[in-house]
Amino acid sequence: MKYERNFLSQVVLRIDYPRVADIASERRPALMASVAEDFPQITGLPQAQIQFTVALDRPVVDQRIVGYTWFAKDDTGNKCIELTTESLSLMNLNRSFTNFDDFFGQFSEIYESFEDTYQVNEFTRVGLRYINQVDLDQGNALDWNGYLSDEVIHATISRIPERFALSRSMHQVVSSHNDVTLVANYGIHNPDFPAPAVRRQFILDFDCYITGAVNRDAMLRRVADLNDVCENAFEASIEARLRDAMGVVRD
Repeated sequence: MKYERNFLSQVVLRIDYPRVADIASERRPALMASVAEDFPQITGLPQAQIQFTVALDRPVVDQRIVGYTWFAKDDTGNKCIELTTESLSLMNLNRSFTNFDDFFGQFSEIYESFEDTYQVNEFTRVGLRYINQVDLDQGNALDWNGYLSDEVIHATISRIPERFALSRSMHQVVSSHNDVTLVANYGIHNPDFPAPAVRRQFILDFDCYITGAVNRDAMLRRVADLNDVCENAFEASIEARLRDAMGVVRD
């Protein structure tokens, strides 16, 4: 189902691979040049390796730079590529995510440039994470009837002692099917913790990933598969009033 707006505070797509030596050099990786038009803010953060040697007279500390983590951000700073010798990520931060089609299209272009440059044949992990932070302006912080499924509400808002107030209630469910794992973190996190929860805010965080070899030719299809899993988990967790708040797109 598609919506006019969403409550996504952050979306992260990350692929892991065996170490690529070219990315470890101090010079700017070739991938950064290919994405510079859309992601012009490029910086490199050194990765240091520290080795301690215990000697009879005094300990010896050897520190050396073993590579860089490269960041490429768009003009707003809300969309970011992170590149290391062993992983590539595309992140939409600060509620900048609009829809999966645009996000997937941008990742596809980045992935094609990555493959043209480094020719990685297999990937060791592929992960897609959606963090929904549902904020409602009015109402009781513990009243989510009609917005969230009964199962989610009952698991989150359990019985508490008389005269006590709820400060936080976060839960995790981990499930798997074949090579896909879904980690669902949900509940009332409460930004004012340890004070009692007064803001009407609920977290629905779905982290879905594949472990094991993923062939380069299957990458984009598997990313789409992970998105389907996350979308189904989200839809199973919400009810009509939240759909109305987001605005269902009618085809």
